[in-house]
Amino acid sequence: MELNTANTPSSPASISDLCATNRDEKQELNRITQGGPIARPIGHLALKGTAKNWVAGKLRIVIEVRNGNTIKGMASSETNVVYDHKSEYVAGDVIMITAPEGARHLIAQTDPNIAESLVYLPECVMAYTVPLGEKLAAFNPKAFRGSSHIIKVRAAEESEIYAYRNLALNPMDTRGSINYFPHAKANFVTQDRSCLEARNAIDGCTENNGHGNYPYQSWGGGKRDDLTFEVDFGRNVEIDKITLYLRADFAKDHDTYWESMNVIFSDDSTMPIKLARTSKPQTFSFTAKKTSWVRLVNLKQPSLPLGFAALSEIEVYGKETR
Repeated sequence: MELNTANTPSSPASISDLCATNRDEKQELNRITQGGPIARPIGHLALKGTAKNWVAGKLRIVIEVRNGNTIKGMASSETNVVYDHKSEYVAGDVIMITAPEGARHLIAQTDPNIAESLVYLPECVMAYTVPLGEKLAAFNPKAFRGSSHIIKVRAAEESEIYAYRNLALNPMDTRGSINYFPHAKANFVTQDRSCLEARNAIDGCTENNGHGNYPYQSWGGGKRDDLTFEVDFGRNVEIDKITLYLRADFAKDHDTYWESMNVIFSDDSTMPIKLARTSKPQTFSFTAKKTSWVRLVNLKQPSLPLGFAALSEIEVYGKETR
């Protein structure tokens, strides 16, 4: 049974009928399907997120498009959900993804024009604010526009979860506090422009021979000598390699570069690295270590006065810890 209730103002009553086995449970489900938290186990099974994970006696992954307390559309499936939201996005729209308790690794794609990636949900919930207006400067011009939006989510296979891969990749990262990982953050963003936010450095786009809007979005912190950048994995992972793509718009000397920086890990260890003035990827390998985040500090340019240096992409390779 595939549940898909597109563009409805609230969750369908049939969810409560399918889930609840007595009056108390029906009242609890009616409350939380309007957006409230779960106060106690439903049907003798405690769930994270909303009760819509429990449908027809089976645990399910749920996609919702919400705006405030209004559910504009939803779909659910046990393992693989595809939802076509047949409406233009407006300010305040949020794509809400919930998974059964324990299903913390999902393969998600919030728009066909951005890459899918494996995301980690500590609380089995992902709230993705749909980018609109100036925020779209960092995305493919077709992304999040129009009146048909395909959203895909599926449970990650164990072979995918524990594969050696780029653990920093997350095209669905957003600026500010979020409840899914990996997540990038920095202490400064040039002119607060979306095309220069930290999230751009983990979106999978390595184009670096220009600057500004897509496809040259990057993280830029302006002409400063106190910049820091971090990738937070949300849990301990084991890594052994970092690859950096420096922005390389060297035509007419628009860009400079960082000739050195320190990489700090959550175990308080530090790895100094030297960088070159190049558009090519620069890779640094090291003995595998467990860490929950990677931080770039002491970013040094080769000369004064300071110019514009930026990071187009960072890749952090390793695997999940068991």
